[in-house]
Amino acid sequence: MTMSRAARRLALAVGAVTLGAVALRTIAKAPPPVYRYLSRWRVRGPIDEVAAVLRDAEQYPRWWPAVYLAVEPLPGDDGGGARRRVRSQGFLPYAIEFTARVVDERLPHGFTVEADGEMQGRGDWQLSADGDWVDVVYRWQVSGKKLLWRATSWALRPLFEANHDWAMRRGEESLRLELARRRAQSDAERNAVPPPPRAVRGTLGVVDALVEVVRSE
Repeated sequence: MTMSRAARRLALAVGAVTLGAVALRTIAKAPPPVYRYLSRWRVRGPIDEVAAVLRDAEQYPRWWPAVYLAVEPLPGDDGGGARRRVRSQGFLPYAIEFTARVVDERLPHGFTVEADGEMQGRGDWQLSADGDWVDVVYRWQVSGKKLLWRATSWALRPLFEANHDWAMRRGEESLRLELARRRAQSDAERNAVPPPPRAVRGTLGVVDALVEVVRSE
């Protein structure tokens, strides 16, 4: 007895759903992918001021809006090591939510942040003065809990890494602008400083960011 066309389609659909469920369970049980990044910035300004700007995470959405959509203190937390709820993104059309808190402070020469949530890991800022300039080194090791990362990291890791690199380039650019605003001696000078780069919006924004990444390689 042969199966009807409808029965074959139903059997194929059931099989596809079953395979998909098995794949998702396998992905969920597998260790999350680990990413290790190293970024270097060089900005003009006193090291104490640069450290203070980087340490004040709640101000990131104001001067680094291309990446940080929101940074808010969690209820009941206060003090230097308080946890913050963070929502961030790069040029790819998805956002990440996590909590962050400072676990080691070496101001003005650096501090370490621990993250937990859709991504989990540790970021370390190191600052060193060089005359009128400050060299900034940021090491970020993180594992991705987001299903998107787990399911596609094997194929899209270079794209995720490019997304991070783009975000950090926006950070260096935005920090330089913020320091310039702080150095301004008048409202006219302050108003002459360009606003920081904004978050990517829409398909054309993503395409423009991808073109920038390719050209920077």
